[in-house]
Amino acid sequence: MNTIKSKLLGIALGASTALPLAVFAQASPENETTPVAACTTLATCLTKIQRINNFAFSVLLVVAVGFIIYAAFLYLGATGDEEKLKKAKTMIIYAAVAVGVAVLAQTIVYGIKGIVGGI
Repeated sequence: MNTIKSKLLGIALGASTALPLAVFAQASPENETTPVAACTTLATCLTKIQRINNFAFSVLLVVAVGFIIYAAFLYLGATGDEEKLKKAKTMIIYAAVAVGVAVLAQTIVYGIKGIVGGI
């Protein structure tokens, strides 16, 4: 019975982590992705960096949400075990720091692009 529950939990976690990827695959007409030319000017270099940063940001957010969900299950299943509680709290803190760093990276790229005048 315990193995069935753990398998169902694994499937649910996997599905909840993978389903948002389908949303990231959607492209809206006003935000179509066009190939970027070789990095010859500062504007094209910043555009390439921005695209890489956007992809990494999306992946990092999906992974961070997965870690937060996993940590929540650890926290709820700790049943008073201090070691499991400490592990869950640490995972949540690390996920929050990762999201903060990703948002800071997005802000830096958009800020530099705005200062240079590439927006």
